[in-house]
Amino acid sequence: MLLRESRRDESGKVRKQTLANLTDWPPGAVQALRDWLEKNRGGEGTPAEGKFAGFENARECGNIKAIRLAMSRLGMAELLSSRPCRERSLALAMIAERLAHPATKLKSVREFRVSTVGEDFGVEDATVDGVYAAMDWLAERQERIERKLEKRHVQSGGVVFYDLSSSSYYGENCPLAEWGYNRDGEKLKCIEYGLAVDSVGRPLSIRVYPGGTSDAETVPDEVARLRRLGVRVILAGDRGMLTSARIEALRKLDGVGWLSCLRHGDVRKVVRDSMESDSPLFDQRNIAEITHEDFPGERLVVCYNEVVAEESRLERNELVRKTEEALQKVAEGLESSLALGRKAATDLVIGRRAERAMAKWKVGKFFEVSANKGRLVWRRLDDKIAEEARYDGLWVVRTSEPADALPAEDAVRRYKELEKAERAFRTFKGYDLLVRPIHHRLDRRVRGHFFLCLLAQYVEWHMRKALAPMLFDDEDIEEVRRTRAPVRAAKPSEGAKRKRARASSPDDDAPVAWTTLLKELATLTRADVLLGDDPRLHARIRRESIPTPRQAEALRLLAAPSPWWPPTGRGQ
Repeated sequence: MLLRESRRDESGKVRKQTLANLTDWPPGAVQALRDWLEKNRGGEGTPAEGKFAGFENARECGNIKAIRLAMSRLGMAELLSSRPCRERSLALAMIAERLAHPATKLKSVREFRVSTVGEDFGVEDATVDGVYAAMDWLAERQERIERKLEKRHVQSGGVVFYDLSSSSYYGENCPLAEWGYNRDGEKLKCIEYGLAVDSVGRPLSIRVYPGGTSDAETVPDEVARLRRLGVRVILAGDRGMLTSARIEALRKLDGVGWLSCLRHGDVRKVVRDSMESDSPLFDQRNIAEITHEDFPGERLVVCYNEVVAEESRLERNELVRKTEEALQKVAEGLESSLALGRKAATDLVIGRRAERAMAKWKVGKFFEVSANKGRLVWRRLDDKIAEEARYDGLWVVRTSEPADALPAEDAVRRYKELEKAERAFRTFKGYDLLVRPIHHRLDRRVRGHFFLCLLAQYVEWHMRKALAPMLFDDEDIEEVRRTRAPVRAAKPSEGAKRKRARASSPDDDAPVAWTTLLKELATLTRADVLLGDDPRLHARIRRESIPTPRQAEALRLLAAPSPWWPPTGRGQ
C-alpha cells in the first residue's frame, strides 16, 4: 500500500512520486490519512480538526540539498570512484558535512543524524571507525583523483599556481608536526601544506609536508607532478619560493619555465643600472622591459605604481618620525640623569638604549647614533632617505618565457594572479572549511584530512561561481583583470558597485555573503507530518518546507547550466 502524488509539470507531462509506504501502518492510521485526504481533496483546505497532530524530527535540509545538487553537477561520485561502495558514500557525506558544519570527525558522525546528510547519502548508521576507514580509502586514491582534476581543468598552455602555508598543531605524537615558525610568526608545532590552483583559482591538488619545510624545498615535487600532465610547466611563485638557487636548478629541466619577482636588493641594482642609461625607463603604461647581466637568459619587467609609491613615502615618513621621537626620549632621559648628578651611562649602555628605540620601527638605517660623555648624539641621514625614495613603487617581475609566448603585461598579470592561491588558503583556514585545529595523529589521517578539505573547497568554489548573482562576488572580475592596466590600482567593476549599492535593500534579490546564504538555505527543513488522534497510531509523512523566493532562486541557479560546471561522466 503506497501513498502516491500525481501532478502535471510545465510541459504538460504527468509526474508521479511515491511519498510513503503504508504497508506496515496500523489500520487506524491509514484510515485517518484517508479521511484527511478526502476532506482536503483539491488542495487549499486545512486538516480536519483533531487529525493533524504536528511535526516531528524536523531537520535542516536546504543547505545539504544545495551541496548535493552541486556535487551531482560536478560528478563528485564518479570522481572519487567509478564503482559505488560504502567508503565512497561516507567520503561524499564528509565532503558535504565539511561545507555545511565543519567539525571533528566524531562530531560529524553525530551531525549525520542531526541534519539530513546521513539520510541523503545513505550513511545514517555511520560510525567513527567507518569514517576513519573512509578517510584512509580516500587518501589512498588521492593521486588518482588529482590526476582526474588536472586533466579536467588544465589544458595545454594552461597555468597552475602553487603556494605553501602552514597550520599549527596542538596535539602530541604526530610525525608531521615539527617545531617551527608558522605563517603567523608563532613558534609552535606546525604542519606545512602546498596548494595548487588553476588559472582561475580552482583548487586542484594538495601536498602535506613536515613542519619547518621551506617553500623552495617543495618545488621539485610539484614540478615532477605537473610534468606528468605532458604540458609545458611555467612555475609561478613568490621570491621566497623561487629562490636564485631553485631557478638555477630549473634551468636544467626541459619544458620548465618560471615566473617570479626580484628581491628588494636586486630591484635596486637593476633599476639603478637602467636609470643610468640615456633612454627613458618607463613608457605611458608604467612598464619597462629590460635585461641585466646578473640574470642571463631572463626577461625583467620593471613596474611602477604611483599609488604604492605614495603609500610607501607616507609610511616611511611616519616611521622615521616615530623613531626620532623614541631617540629624543632616550636623549632626554640621559640628560635628566646627568642633571641630577648621577653617574654618566657608558657608551655600551647608551648604544643598547638607542638600538632598542630604533628596533621597534625598523628604520634604523636612516639614522646615525653615537655617545658623547654620557649623552646620546644622533642625526637623520636625509641622503639615504632620498636614495630609498627613488625606488618607491617599483617592483620587477622575472621570467624565462619569450615575449611572443608571454608579453610583458601578461607576465605582470600572471604574477599578480598568485593571490588566487593565497585566497584559497584563506578559505581553507577561515570559517568556511576550518582546516584547523588538526586533531589527527597518524600521518595518513592528517593527509586524508587535508585532501578532504581540498575536495570540499573544490565544491564550494563551483557553488560560489554558480551563485555569484546572489552574492557580493564580482562576476566580471576576470574580464576586468584581462583588460585593465596590470600595474594600476585595482578597482571594482560596475556590476560589483551596483551590488554594493543594493546591500542594505530588504528585497529578496539583494546580495548576501556566502555564509549568510548557506544559513538561509539551512532554514529549509524536512520533517515528519503526524496524522491521527491517537499518539500510538500516528501516521507519518515525510515532507519538506516550502522554499522562500531566495532559497528557490539559489536551487535554480545550482541546477541551471553554467560555464563553470565541468564536463562530467565516465572517463573524465
